[in-house]
Amino acid sequence: MVAYLEAVNDDVRSKFGTLTLSGSSVTVVHSNDSALDPSATYAVVNVGVSNNSQQTMGTSKRFRATGEVLCELWVPIATGENDVEDLVENVTNLFIAQTSTVSAHTIRYQPAPAVLSTPIREEGHWSRTVRIPFTVDYFVT
Repeated sequence: MVAYLEAVNDDVRSKFGTLTLSGSSVTVVHSNDSALDPSATYAVVNVGVSNNSQQTMGTSKRFRATGEVLCELWVPIATGENDVEDLVENVTNLFIAQTSTVSAHTIRYQPAPAVLSTPIREEGHWSRTVRIPFTVDYFVT
């Protein structure tokens, strides 16, 4: 994986590590995880880049990449639809106008996150998807 994508991925996962819902933590899983606990709250996170551009010239060139993080949020049906709405709000607030520096990469989460779906009942969970746009600056020497 490209270093700046690793930085975005690490930052997003560390932010999710601070989330809790009704006293339980939110686990970040991979989309091909087959053994998910039906009573767990979790998020499937995918980081994608849509554009790269060179910002400066010289021996140390600064580049800027834009992209988005798609977060599928899953909350057990037994906890109720309100919990998935609370989680969406928590995720949105976590990334609004945030700037992080990870491994010398400056990551800006803007514009504001957007909710892409209405609550969906699927596989014993309520699910919603949140789109988090970002810009990351990185250097190539």
